[in-house]
Amino acid sequence: MTYEYGRYHENALGEYNYNFMQPENGENPVDTFFANFNWGKSEVDYSISTAKWIHRNPYDVLAGLELQKGGSYKTNVDWNAILDEHGKLRLSLGLYAPDTITGLGKTGEGYHTHEDLFWTGFQGDPTKGKPADQSWYGMSNLVVDKTPIINADFNTSFNTGHGKYWFVDGKISKDSEWNYRSVSGYLPTWRWWVEHSEDSTPLKGRYDFDQAFNGGNSLTFEGDLKANSSQNVMLYSTKIPVTETTKLSVSHKGGVGAAAWIAVATKEDYSEYVWKELTPSADWSTQTFDLGDLAGKTIYAIKLFFDHDSDVKDYKFNLGQLSITSNQEKPAAPSEVTVQGKRLQNAQEAEAVLKFKGVADADYYEVYEKDGDNWRLLTGSSATTVYLPKVSRSASAEGTTQDLKVVAVGKNGQRSDAGTVAFDWGMTVSDTSLPKALAPNVVIGAKVIGSSFPDADGSEGIEGMLNGTITSLSDKWSSAQLSGTVDIRLTQPRTIVRWVMDHAGAGGESVDDGKMNTRDFDLYYKDEAGEWKLAKEVRGNKAHVSDITLDHPIKAQEWRLHVITADNGTPWQAIRIYNWKMYESLDTETVNIPMKHAAAQKLRQSFLSKSASKMFRPIPH
Repeated sequence: MTYEYGRYHENALGEYNYNFMQPENGENPVDTFFANFNWGKSEVDYSISTAKWIHRNPYDVLAGLELQKGGSYKTNVDWNAILDEHGKLRLSLGLYAPDTITGLGKTGEGYHTHEDLFWTGFQGDPTKGKPADQSWYGMSNLVVDKTPIINADFNTSFNTGHGKYWFVDGKISKDSEWNYRSVSGYLPTWRWWVEHSEDSTPLKGRYDFDQAFNGGNSLTFEGDLKANSSQNVMLYSTKIPVTETTKLSVSHKGGVGAAAWIAVATKEDYSEYVWKELTPSADWSTQTFDLGDLAGKTIYAIKLFFDHDSDVKDYKFNLGQLSITSNQEKPAAPSEVTVQGKRLQNAQEAEAVLKFKGVADADYYEVYEKDGDNWRLLTGSSATTVYLPKVSRSASAEGTTQDLKVVAVGKNGQRSDAGTVAFDWGMTVSDTSLPKALAPNVVIGAKVIGSSFPDADGSEGIEGMLNGTITSLSDKWSSAQLSGTVDIRLTQPRTIVRWVMDHAGAGGESVDDGKMNTRDFDLYYKDEAGEWKLAKEVRGNKAHVSDITLDHPIKAQEWRLHVITADNGTPWQAIRIYNWKMYESLDTETVNIPMKHAAAQKLRQSFLSKSASKMFRPIPH
């Protein structure tokens, strides 16, 4: 934006735009200025001199980093322009699309590997400089750590907001993958700052999604523990006020064969610690320590310490939960639990909306369903109106109702008593059959074997449309080259009858007008003679999803996508395809409708009228 000459992409704060930043009557008209991505040293110098001239802090200018196009930590950055001789930032950084990381990691573990590279850097320790053979610094190298942990009650299970399972007190309560971002916990301030003796290597820290105490993951510190290596694992920067009732609680597993301690710093410079020795155990163990003798002091940091007087091979220690709390009482139970709406898929599967009255000191809530004598977690949420995508009961369930319960998990980590409600199925399990499983997408596992497109430096490479998922705006294939071919090889020869393409609109882009959706494209296959043959052509597409039944089944292992026209006239021209999917069978089974919701009425002559009431409906009060 310029002050007099219209809108431009401005790479510096200068003569054409300083008016927007210049203080008026002692007040700043705007907080910050975002400099476009094409800045260099001269632009940075200009921004700094202009900011000083108008009496603004140079750190109110953000030097933009185009992370989506660059590919997160693969982005080329002119660090010499933005850092001074001491390695300190001369301006602030403006991060455009830092969530581009989601397009790099295809699994939960993979995501966090890339996340660490982006935020910490290739050195893997925020206190160390970048390796000489790498160009990316890592954000934590450039900024001072801050902490949100400033209250008398602190608790964390290190929950990342997703997982393979959901654990309750070390036992699996949900045996499937989940993603509930609102239950994310406090993650370590430093990932991973490990001090150790010079002649040793540090233990490696990571999130462990196979072992957890509560939620979806724990912290693991593992590796070969060298004798007398004095491994100090710095976990959290904090400002926790200590009272006479403050207690420290640690849930841990493993680490047998070496000494393990937890320590809290009582000075701001981390020069003085109070130490508590842990007793390693092969199974989950919780130890609680009284910190009342520190009343009136402040805890400024938390760390772990590992050591042994001889080498320990393949050492592994899991930290499952950590709390420092002055209040150890469990929260009140959620009340007034009601089923606000439901939709029955069949007699064993349903969707529902649950509503309840929450409690003030809850961190989040867990919702369970009862099946037989067992309680199974359905979801976790910080909200008091919760959508349940799948309420289910086994084929041996009796009756027409099923118990659901809601438990509050307090900010101190304590669980409340449960609030309960009966879910009314209105039928027994024998009243309907279960639907057949959907046909699998056989493109999963395919390899790219040829392409007329350049290799992607960023996160939106061709493989992004072969994983069958849409997790973010970066979980796709995007190319500025507007036409060309991509060849893939399936895991084995397949007989394809159905072909599906998820375009930009399926991923949430250009939803209203479809202008970003791929317009013209063809599907080819390689026959037994090694010749490419046309399987299907599509022209004039504006739909978000192209779901196509082939004219006849085609058996082949190698397939080609030919993009002819990338879009429908958007100014931001590019190929944007979120998924290329293919199937060996059609999903032709109709929706299962329980007969109690259907009606038949005799009309004139010999015709019948059939109808079904809405299956998702509010519950009358």
